[in-house]
Amino acid sequence: MRTQIAQLCRTNRGFTLIELMLVTVIIGLLIVVAVPTYIAYRSKTRVAAALGIGNGIQAALSSYTTTSQSNLYPPTADLTSYDDLRLIVNAHGGALKDTESQMGIAFRQYGSIDLDGDGERDSYTMSFKLLGVSTRIAGWCIVVQPSRVEKCPAL
Repeated sequence: MRTQIAQLCRTNRGFTLIELMLVTVIIGLLIVVAVPTYIAYRSKTRVAAALGIGNGIQAALSSYTTTSQSNLYPPTADLTSYDDLRLIVNAHGGALKDTESQMGIAFRQYGSIDLDGDGERDSYTMSFKLLGVSTRIAGWCIVVQPSRVEKCPAL
């Protein structure tokens, strides 16, 4: 009986060092492939969400012109921060959250433009940087204008 137990103990010793190293290498290779793919997917998702935010801002500013005197866009001096933008956009049908970090964007600039030289604010351009998106990715910033919302090219 003792010899049978001793024989079973000798044959079931566990994994060898080579087997453990092989499993570690395979897991490492999976991580090397999966992590960059996940990061790229997450960045593309953030860009798509920011384009949607830009479209919402564009619609709200169009609504602003219909209720403003002389159908003009907000003057540059009225939009100098995210809080200014949030107040104007939310008052005209938009749904911006309280902070930039909640929206995943950082307000960069806004400028109203006189296209035809008559002293009226006929257009605007506004830009946002996306939080958590590398400048090496197209769409790291978003430019909003009355006619379009577009991604900035990669740097």
